[in-house]
Amino acid sequence: MWVRGTGRGASEVLGAILVFAILVSSLAVFQMTVVPMQNEQVEFNGYDQARSDLVELNTQVVRTAGQGTQGSATVKTGVTYPARAFALNPGSPSGSVRLTSSRPLGIGNAQAVDPEAADYWSGTLRTFPTQRFVFEPAYNRLDAAPVSSTGYLVYRLPDGGSAIPSTEQSLVRGTRVSLTAVRGDLSTAGQRVTLSTLPISTGTETVRITGEDTSGDGTPDTDVFLRVPTELSQATWERILDGQTGSGPNQNVESVNVAGGVAEIVLDGTKTYTLQLTKVEVRERSDDPIVADADPAYVTGVTDRRATTTGSPVTLEARVFDTFGNPVAGEDVEFQKVSANGTLGGGDTVVATDDRGVATITYDPPSDGETADIEAVCADCVGNAPATRSELTVDVSEGPEAVNRPPAVEVTDIVQTNDDDDVFDVQVSVSDPDGNLGSVSAQVTDPDIDEATGTSYASKTANVEGSSDTVTVTLNTADSGSGSEDEYVITVVVEDDDGLVDAESVVVDGSKTT
Repeated sequence: MWVRGTGRGASEVLGAILVFAILVSSLAVFQMTVVPMQNEQVEFNGYDQARSDLVELNTQVVRTAGQGTQGSATVKTGVTYPARAFALNPGSPSGSVRLTSSRPLGIGNAQAVDPEAADYWSGTLRTFPTQRFVFEPAYNRLDAAPVSSTGYLVYRLPDGGSAIPSTEQSLVRGTRVSLTAVRGDLSTAGQRVTLSTLPISTGTETVRITGEDTSGDGTPDTDVFLRVPTELSQATWERILDGQTGSGPNQNVESVNVAGGVAEIVLDGTKTYTLQLTKVEVRERSDDPIVADADPAYVTGVTDRRATTTGSPVTLEARVFDTFGNPVAGEDVEFQKVSANGTLGGGDTVVATDDRGVATITYDPPSDGETADIEAVCADCVGNAPATRSELTVDVSEGPEAVNRPPAVEVTDIVQTNDDDDVFDVQVSVSDPDGNLGSVSAQVTDPDIDEATGTSYASKTANVEGSSDTVTVTLNTADSGSGSEDEYVITVVVEDDDGLVDAESVVVDGSKTT
C-alpha cells in the first residue's frame, strides 16, 4: 500500500510538469509566431494610415495654395502594439518626417497674354526653390517604403522598384498648369506629428500664358516647358502623365524627359494656358513661421486707359504682383505725371497697396480736354525695368456736363474818379467753368433820354482769359450841364470763347460820389 500510494503522487507531479511544459511551449510558440504576425498587421495598418495622412497633408497644401488659408494635418509616424497579459511586445516603433533640401522648380518659354504682365512673363526661365515632404517608416517587422508628398503628387517608392502613386498628379490638367513650391525647415520623429500649412504666396490669381513669340509676328513659336525636381523614373512620369499626352483637345503634353533628377515636361506652345503659381510653408504646429514672403516683382495697370470729361475726376489703379504672380499687400506705388496738367492725388502720390494688391489714386483733369500720361512705379519690385513701371492713360474730353457752360460776371465796386460825377471806375470779377473767358464789355447809358434803348455815353472792352479774372473799366460819360444830375445805368457784359454771355446792370447817381 505504501509503495502503491507513492506511485500515484509521482504521476500527479509528472502530469503537472507536463501541463506546465505544454503551456510554456504554447506561450513560446505564441510569442514567436502569433505576436509578430499580429504586430506586423498593426504596423501595416499604421503604415496605411500614415500614407492616408500624407494624402491629407498634400490636400491641405493644395487647399492653402488655392484659398490662402492655413491648414493642418496629423501624420501617424509610429504605432503602439496592443497590451498583452502573458506575451511580450517589442518597443513601440516611431518613424520620422522631414523636408528635403530645396531644388529649383521652373517654367520657361512662357509669355503672358496681357502685354503688361508680359514685361515680366516674357519667356525667360523662372525658377522657384521647392522641397519634398518625406515620411520614413521604421517598423520592427514591416519593411515599408518611404512616402513622399510634393504638393502635386503623393507616392511610395520601394527600394529598387517603381513608384506607386497614391494620388493623381495636379501639375498639368488640360490647359491649367499649377506649380506649388513647398518650403520649410522640418525634421522630427515620434508617434504622431501635427503639421500646419501656411500661405506664403497664394490666391486665386492666374496668369494666361502661351509659348514665347521670338519672331515678333504675334504667333507663339516655342513650346512651354516645366522643369520639376524628381526621384521618379521616366517610365513613372510617362505613366502619371498618360491622360495628358496625346492629340485630344485637352491633351497638351507633347513629351516628358527625365535626366539628372529633373523631369522636363513640354507643352504645346500654341495653346493658351492658365498658370497658377503658389508658395506654401509646412511646419510643426508649435513652430513659428520661418519662410519669408515672396518678393514683389512687377506692377500692372488695373485699367490701362481711362476716359473722363473736364471737371470730372477719375480713379486710377495699379496692382503689384510677387514673383509667383500673386498680389502683394502693403507695397508702395508712386504715381508720376509724365504728361499731364491735372492734379494727381491731391499732392500725395505714394500709395500703399491693399489686400488685393491694388494702389488707388485720383486724377483731376484740367478744364481743357487733353490726354494725360501717368506712370505707376514700384521701386521695390525685383523684375526688370519695364516690369516695375506701368503706363496709365487718361483721355479727357469735353463731355455734355462740361461743354458750353456760361460765364458769370459780378460788379464788385464803382468809384467816381476824383469826385468827378461823370467818370466811373467799374471793378468787375468774372469766371468761366470751362476756363475759356474771352472779353468784358462795360457801358454807361442814360435811360431818361431813351427808355427803350438807352443812349450810350461811353463803352469800353477789356480782354480776359482762363477760368477767372478781375478787371477795372473806366467809363467817362463826357456829360455836362443838367445831365450830370441824372441817374446812369452801368451795364457789364462778359463773353467766353464759346459765345455765351452773362450781364449785370447797376444804377448810379451822377449827382454825388458813390
